[in-house]
Amino acid sequence: MALFVFCKLTYEERLMRCGLGNLEKRRTRGDLIEAYKIKTGKEAISVHKLFEISSLWETELEGMGLSFIKQQTGTLGKRFLGARVVNPWNELDEKTVAVDTAEKLKRSQKK
Repeated sequence: MALFVFCKLTYEERLMRCGLGNLEKRRTRGDLIEAYKIKTGKEAISVHKLFEISSLWETELEGMGLSFIKQQTGTLGKRFLGARVVNPWNELDEKTVAVDTAEKLKRSQKK
């Protein structure tokens, strides 16, 4: 009986009852977590292969040194992680970007 009632709910109501965000938010969260792992060397992918990094990052001046730079890409290139994650990453506050584990980043993105 409960399943039947659940099926009659809208997509947004079902997500709310399950404690989930919409698909776009979940994908963005996953992209941010993966970018963090690449940035910190927790993945076996060089950060320079996917991202162009702000010149301030190299010297770690101010908080802005942790920014990615948007690369010029074609229509297809906008679908890749290196292009999708730039704007959301640069919108994160300095405290979130400076966390020392992926778990802390995950917790900060649950909000």
